[in-house]
Amino acid sequence: MKDEQLKSKTLVLFAAAMLASIVSGCSEQSPGTPTSPTSPTTTGGPTRTTAADKSAFPEPELDPKKFADRPCDLLKPAQLAELGEFDAPEPDDGALGPGCGWGAKDVLKGTRYDVTIYDDGSTIDTIIESVEGSPVVKETEVSGYPAVSYDITDGKGTCSTAVGTSSVGAILVQVLNENEESAEWKDSCGASEKVAATVIGNLKG
Repeated sequence: MKDEQLKSKTLVLFAAAMLASIVSGCSEQSPGTPTSPTSPTTTGGPTRTTAADKSAFPEPELDPKKFADRPCDLLKPAQLAELGEFDAPEPDDGALGPGCGWGAKDVLKGTRYDVTIYDDGSTIDTIIESVEGSPVVKETEVSGYPAVSYDITDGKGTCSTAVGTSSVGAILVQVLNENEESAEWKDSCGASEKVAATVIGNLKG
């Protein structure tokens, strides 16, 4: 039963990762009609908050693509040790771009983390637009950079956080947790935002 639940949650996480890529590739932008960035907007989902200005980037603008050939270096061993015990990192070159996954040694208690470098032309603006219909959408900031956390279910056990690192770059952090007693399950978006902040710090050097 636990194996079936884990497979189901994994499919949910994969679907969340693909949502931004598929929808943004099919959507068209309408210049001159931006949504007010300071006013919360309800799109039919139960959770929706907005950031102050998703298009304003602090200095320095960051280029995560310098890690494209070594995405597993986006999190350092000491940082991972603070998050739990993990199997060997799993580099991947997916549809969104290069990335790395860290699976928990105990999949029923620990949390899996995946970090992806967008390499499909996505920006934080297009990512936010593409996930607007998700049940959970929270526009926010991570270390001062515009971000959005979203989930296609209820944000319990899975969440994805995309952070705009520059006007043309972005990263994605995803979490998967099966332990309903853990903080990472109860506030999965908080967990993905925390790791996203760590990645941003590493990009700054």
